[in-house]
This record gives sequence, structure tokens and C-alpha cells, in this order.
Amino acid sequence: MRSGACYDRGRRANLARRHRAAKDRAMLRTVLAFALVACSPAPGPPNGSVADTAPRVRPGLEVLLRDSFHLVRGKRVGLIVNHTAVDHRGTHAIDLLARQPEVRLVALFGPEHGLRGTAEAGEKIASGRDERTGLPVYSLYGETQRPTPAMLRDVDVLVFDMQDIGARPYTYVWTMAMALEAAAAQGIPFVVLDRPNPITARMEGPLMQLAMRTVAQPITGYYPVPLRHGMTVGEIARYINETYRIGAELHVVPAAGWRGSMWFDETGLPWLRPSPNIRSLEAALLYSGLVLAEATNLSVGRGTDAPFQILGAPWLDPTRLQAALRRYDLRGVAIDTVRVVP
Repeated sequence: MRSGACYDRGRRANLARRHRAAKDRAMLRTVLAFALVACSPAPGPPNGSVADTAPRVRPGLEVLLRDSFHLVRGKRVGLIVNHTAVDHRGTHAIDLLARQPEVRLVALFGPEHGLRGTAEAGEKIASGRDERTGLPVYSLYGETQRPTPAMLRDVDVLVFDMQDIGARPYTYVWTMAMALEAAAAQGIPFVVLDRPNPITARMEGPLMQLAMRTVAQPITGYYPVPLRHGMTVGEIARYINETYRIGAELHVVPAAGWRGSMWFDETGLPWLRPSPNIRSLEAALLYSGLVLAEATNLSVGRGTDAPFQILGAPWLDPTRLQAALRRYDLRGVAIDTVRVVP
């Protein structure tokens, strides 16, 4: 597991050296976010499929059950998850932990898009009860964005497991951060079951200022990290817990076998859409740049079959823009013109 204190000069220099060979692939794809585009990642398992062979990477969920079970043994567990909290065979964390006689699941917590990942972006989620388990499901994207003391009353340990996409505006990591603060306030241990950063450990983009938290919606940027932050959820948890002295009893269970140079399609893990509009690794990568356009009068392809791989507007001349971008001779980039109705 790499250190969560990720902003020293040594790490930046190391990241630059480590990813220089991948510079064209990462940098040019990010530029591609500002055109009408199509691009392809390296070969890997089809989207949504479960790999037939053993994966190169094991998520923290599997490592917990194999090597770190003492963190939950004999405990009443609150589980902060969505549909991406699965092992390499596709079995969900709720099912895996419910089978353990030494663990008692007492509460579930869901982020933006809900426990099953089907709600649209920005849609407020109500709390309720899980039909399969009968457990209470507390929404962290509704009336509150963090667990309340009442929600945590019967919880001995909070466990977080979700697939992030490596971009600061993506909300899951900030749901984790707010839950980490809530756990610290109640003296409850907090466990992050780590997963790969799907777009590698490369950092790019501006660093958000902490003062902006009072201006921007906190759930889209709660602590200062770069736009493309280059960290796993566990690394961000360690970074903010140490740097901002949250004081949580934090345990990060690493994803075994993952290296910062890996793209998600090199891990052998199945790709599950982290949210309805992040349908591919391409979209996850392009999101870091293209999401900024959502603050303008441009469409980023929501409502089409390729969200976050399309940029358009009724007044845009796609042929002219395509010709201008092709003059840059961007290696590894395919720029296409399309006509869509979002």
C-alpha cells in the first residue's frame, strides 16, 4: 500500500518517472475530452463481465476476508457500499459478510445513485429498508450527506467499499470522507476496503482550495486534491485523516497486486459501471476533463449511448472542430463527428 501523504515532491517526481511511458495515452485522452470523440483502451474483459481466470488484482474486500478479518470479527458492522462492492466473481460484500457467523451486519449506507447504482446523477435518495436483508438503508445523498449519531448508535465499526474513478468531482470519495469524520466524532473505527484507481496513479489538473468548500457543493470536492487525483480511496482516507487531523481510527485494507501504473483493464477485475453514465474505462478517464464542461452550455453526452465521450451543442460546427484538432496530430486519439439528441 502506498503512503496516503501524496503531495511531497518525491512522490510527484516518482509519478512523473513512472508514467512517462504512458504520457501520450493519458495526456492525449484528456485533451480528447474537449472534442467529439471516440477512443479505445487496451484489451481487457468486456464491460460488466466476470473474468474467467484469476485476476492480477484482488480488491480489499477479498483481502479482508482472507487476511484482515480481525477488523470485523465479533463486531456490529455498518456497511457503506453500492453495487460495485463485489469480489472478482461478482459476489457482493453484503452477501459475503452476511455469511460470516462472527459478523453481524446492522446497517447499510448508500451514496449518490443509491445502493444499487441505478438513480441518475443528482437525484436525491430516500432512506429505507433493503428488501433482501431487511436491514435499514440510510441514504447519504438525501437529507444528510454523512451518517448521523442516531444512524451509528448500534454500529461498532464502519466499513466502506466502493469503486471510485479517480476524479475530484466524483462523489463517492467525499461520501467516504464525511463518513470518516462522523466515525471519528463517535469513536467508531473506520475500515476502507481499497480498490484500484482505474485511471492509474497519475495526477493532473489544479488543486482545489479548501476555502472553495463553502462555495461549491461539498460532495463534489470536500478536501484539496488535484482534479485527477491519482489516489485510491484508501490513500485519500489516509491523506485527509493525517493531514487534516481528523483523528479517526482508520484501517485501510489494500487491493492486493495493484500498482499505480495499472489501468483498470490490466487488473483482471470485472468492470461494473460505477454510476449510470460512466459506462466504460474510456468514460472514466475522459470524465476528469469533460465534467468541467457541464458548467457551460455544452452537452457532454448524457442521454446518449456514449456519455462523457461526446461534447456538443446545436451551435457547434463539428467538422471544423475536428479539422482543427487533427492538425495537432494527437497520437492514439480518434476524433469523430456525430449528430445526437441528448
